[in-house]
Amino acid sequence: LLFADVAWTKKEESIKRHGLYVKTLEFNPVQLFVFWLCRKWNNISFLNRKIGFAKIVGNQNADIYKSSGLIGLILIPNTDKINYVKAGELLQYIWLKSTSLGLGFQPVTGLFFLNERIKIFGNDPMTEENSKKVSDTYNNLKKYTKTNESDIVVTSFRIGQSKNSS
Repeated sequence: LLFADVAWTKKEESIKRHGLYVKTLEFNPVQLFVFWLCRKWNNISFLNRKIGFAKIVGNQNADIYKSSGLIGLILIPNTDKINYVKAGELLQYIWLKSTSLGLGFQPVTGLFFLNERIKIFGNDPMTEENSKKVSDTYNNLKKYTKTNESDIVVTSFRIGQSKNSS
């Protein structure tokens, strides 16, 4: 789904007028090539078998997150639509405030969206094993951060010093 919305050239981006222009990701040339390779699941599967690609990416991300000045979570008490709107407003406020202070801001949402999707729609098309990994990771994060069992983590973010974007 991600790659369906990626625009690979400025021309393509001007035609689509939505999605993600690849240059905004600030990849170095090697990262850009690997991201391009990842458009096809067979390539990712091959890289996983040959070099443990997912583990390499995970370790690189862990190093980036460890270097963050702050990691935050936004929680809601229940799935009422108003709570999601308020969570979005809070995220926007924190993002704008961070930027106004000259800090880098990155939302980190995948785990939380995927966990909610699994709770609502079940595993399909994920395997039972991968679905369990997502749920276990989410639950471990809640235990580690000592959030109330009833609270729902809707998103996280990291804030810190960063290079200026191009």
